[in-house]
Amino acid sequence: MYAIRIRRGLANEWLYDNPILLEGEIGYEIDSNKFKVGDGVSDWVNLPYGAEGPEGPEGPTGPPGASVITKGTVSTFADLPGSAAVNDVYIAEDTLHGWLWNGTSWVDLGPLQGPQGDPGPAGEDGTNGAPGLPGDKGDKGDKGDKGDTGDAGLWWYGTQAEYDAIGVKDPDTLYVVSG
Repeated sequence: MYAIRIRRGLANEWLYDNPILLEGEIGYEIDSNKFKVGDGVSDWVNLPYGAEGPEGPEGPTGPPGASVITKGTVSTFADLPGSAAVNDVYIAEDTLHGWLWNGTSWVDLGPLQGPQGDPGPAGEDGTNGAPGLPGDKGDKGDKGDKGDTGDAGLWWYGTQAEYDAIGVKDPDTLYVVSG
């Protein structure tokens, strides 16, 4: 005998994981009795729910449920107290799972975190720090080969005193001062 098993989880687990289902893959919410069919592109929150079967008549209103009391956080599940008042809830910081005391044991409520929100506005730019100290001077490199002689009249080479002695400087000449 064969069985087909459909990918399933609680509604809040689907929201938290927000997977992309393969094309034709079915994802079933076991607590809401709803399902979605993947298209291979859209993540869970952007897929529509599948068509539901015919609904029966609305049933009578049930009795009010017991409220839960969030007592605080603990680092891990191992840090939960040995017992608590019925319906006390602690959140484990390492997994963000809520843990409910049912009178005899702790019950995992799953992750108590909604979907990721929109990013907030960018903060102001901070001030620049003080400049660092200059680094050590590097070693002097080897002297390069002498270059080819340039065209006459395009450049001039000499000392600062020779340069200062030139009366009118030609704007088309490159003046190179050594020294």
